[in-house]
Amino acid sequence: MLCEKCGTENKEGTSYCKKCGEDLFEEKASPVITEEASETVEVKTEEVIKEEPVKVAEEKKEERVRTSPLAVRMQEKSLKEDKKIRKKLKRGKMWAAVALLLLVMLVAENSVIILDKMGYFGDREEVIQEDEPVKETVVIPEVTFLNSEALEGGWTYSYSLKKNWDADASGDYETVTEVITSSGEASLYDEGGNHMSAMIIPGEMIVDGAPVMLGNTPEAFSAWYEEGYMCIQMKGTEQKFFAAGGAEPLVIKIPVSMDSEGVVSGGTYSHTYDKVVTEMSMRYEIDITFEKK
Repeated sequence: MLCEKCGTENKEGTSYCKKCGEDLFEEKASPVITEEASETVEVKTEEVIKEEPVKVAEEKKEERVRTSPLAVRMQEKSLKEDKKIRKKLKRGKMWAAVALLLLVMLVAENSVIILDKMGYFGDREEVIQEDEPVKETVVIPEVTFLNSEALEGGWTYSYSLKKNWDADASGDYETVTEVITSSGEASLYDEGGNHMSAMIIPGEMIVDGAPVMLGNTPEAFSAWYEEGYMCIQMKGTEQKFFAAGGAEPLVIKIPVSMDSEGVVSGGTYSHTYDKVVTEMSMRYEIDITFEKK
């Protein structure tokens, strides 16, 4: 049942309109419709009838356009582009904040430096200087003493031996029977307790002006340090190692020194002694020089 006042559809048998409360059974005077009004109504009705299908068609067309696959894809693409733009804007804001923070820190640091140079922190510096204790310079004395540890390392040596014979038993030993010279290298190793091992490596030997093949087989000797001397216990039977010609051991004492910078220097050991060899009175003159590498 249609309400004539507001046009609301009501259930059949309803006495009053559910919307406006109009009496649905009250008889109302029929409106007087003139001829002119009737024509106007008819014209409007015809226009409405003509426009209605066109409007419906346009709405359906718009709906098809909105729901077409191409439109859907375009809409999805637009949404993705919007998301990318929002992300970029968010990152841009973040980096802008970081740059601003760094700029503020830089300005603050430069301001502190400028104020410091202008003397605004002078009182603070004076207080700090007063509180800081004065540091004393500790002078570490140089090691200027010699021991077996200081002598450890590489050395070079040279050796000469001249044998003189007292031919007329006058005691002048004027007859020279043999001259031997040799040179090479030596390595000393600290064994602790002021004891060392000396490794002698022969180089060349010349006997009466003629070279002699020695080989390069090293030989070990006992050594130690004793009040300014590097002492080496030699082997008299080893002719290639400073042998004096006898069977008895020979101790050579090389003078050594150390300067204020701890540099070790060697020296020369000279020794002369007499010996009878096969009923010949002989005098041996020995000179041995060691230098630190």
